[in-house]
Amino acid sequence: MSAFTDQTLNCRDCGTPFIFTVRDQTFYAEKGFTPPTRCKACREINKRKREENAATSPTPVPQIQEKAQYISRAQPRVLSPEEEFFRPKKKSSLRRGTRDRSEDFDY
Repeated sequence: MSAFTDQTLNCRDCGTPFIFTVRDQTFYAEKGFTPPTRCKACREINKRKREENAATSPTPVPQIQEKAQYISRAQPRVLSPEEEFFRPKKKSSLRRGTRDRSEDFDY
């Protein structure tokens, strides 16, 4: 025996009642869909509107200046004096012969 029974639902667009059949409920449950909120006629109208909008007005590609506002940039963190002291030194300054030795001696 099926756990479903025919349900009468009201369309959210036009307000007319429509029947959500056992067969439809089984299909929706198998696919993991939520129950419909529109009648078949309103679903077809909305589907046609979406298709017309997609065909007539493609989504505009943002220009480079507009894209910049969507790109999040990481801000450098301000280090405390203790963190600055214990921060690892740059590798380039640790290479042999690349560091300025004049600061090692008091003249």
